[in-house]
Amino acid sequence: ATKSFNITSSNTGTITGLGGVATAFNWSAISNLTGGGTDTLTNTNTTNTWTLTGSNAGTVTNLSGSFAGMGTLTGGSGTDTLIGANAVNTWSINGGNSGTVTNLSGTFSAMENVTGGTTTDGFTINGGTISGTIDGNAGTDTLTGGNTTNTWTVNGTGAGTLAPGGNFTAIENIVGGNTTDSYSITAGSITSIVDTSGNNTITQSGGTIGSVALTGPTQVNSSITTTGTQ
Repeated sequence: ATKSFNITSSNTGTITGLGGVATAFNWSAISNLTGGGTDTLTNTNTTNTWTLTGSNAGTVTNLSGSFAGMGTLTGGSGTDTLIGANAVNTWSINGGNSGTVTNLSGTFSAMENVTGGTTTDGFTINGGTISGTIDGNAGTDTLTGGNTTNTWTVNGTGAGTLAPGGNFTAIENIVGGNTTDSYSITAGSITSIVDTSGNNTITQSGGTIGSVALTGPTQVNSSITTTGTQ
């Protein structure tokens, strides 16, 4: 049966679902938690950092050791940050501060910030948003907008905002959705902008763009405008 582990304070918490019983059992002075692979781990209502280190495994604030066998991760009511493993990661943001990521067999939720590992991370907005920051971290990282009307602003080095989606930083490549995307480059830089469909507009008043690729049969009404000094 699926079990739910709830951290309430340092190395202390409750577990429900043991033997299929709904009763919550207390545990304390436990530094490592091991679930069955489909279990849920929820943290207390503080500022928490979750770091994935392998399949359904990692470390988290308020647990001095590590966790394993946890397919679903749920943050508390404070500010939670989920950091991907140091591998090639695919992220899908499909709800408010929630979604899926490589090395997690279930889902994550109540994560106000998501951060990539040290290699390649691909973040895709699939109807969701991140209230804090989408952070690519190290490596070459890509943020793909949802299939809706998107407004992009680049105002730092690989940094800016995507609406709907959230703030982003340490992102090298941005990719539009399949309808209308508006890109405004005001400062900083972005390595590439790719958009394969829709009627799109790129306006550059500052900063630098490494490359632009607008392809597909519906690109005839797309435009690129530059003003000021690039």
